[in-house]
Amino acid sequence: MTTVLFTAFEPSGDRHAAPVVAELRRRHPEWRLLAAAGPFTEQAGAVLVAETASAGVMGLEAARRLQELPALVGQLQQLLPDQGPVVHIPVDSPAAQFRITPAFRARGAKTVHWVAPKIWARRWDGRLAKLR
Repeated sequence: MTTVLFTAFEPSGDRHAAPVVAELRRRHPEWRLLAAAGPFTEQAGAVLVAETASAGVMGLEAARRLQELPALVGQLQQLLPDQGPVVHIPVDSPAAQFRITPAFRARGAKTVHWVAPKIWARRWDGRLAKLR
């Protein structure tokens, strides 16, 4: 069975992920859709395994949340199957997504970025390689 994991760390990312979840649920009802996101993604049909998108944060709160990412990654990795296809769909939030995506790739998950990070509006030097 295919497992798809959505990760969104802001309310806007949760909203962007929700229609994708709904469409995947419609086309592939047998797939296991998991989300570290918020209520919109859950309402669209994903199993909410961590509430991560309730409020966008900035400053010191954002730094504190980034320090919590390794524990979240460990929690999420325990939910992923040892066999079968796994797709990780990070939604926006490059500061967080660039820290967690390598851990899922190391376990063999394919990555599909939904809503390209703000990286596209900045300099290109070496940044495209981070997305691959």
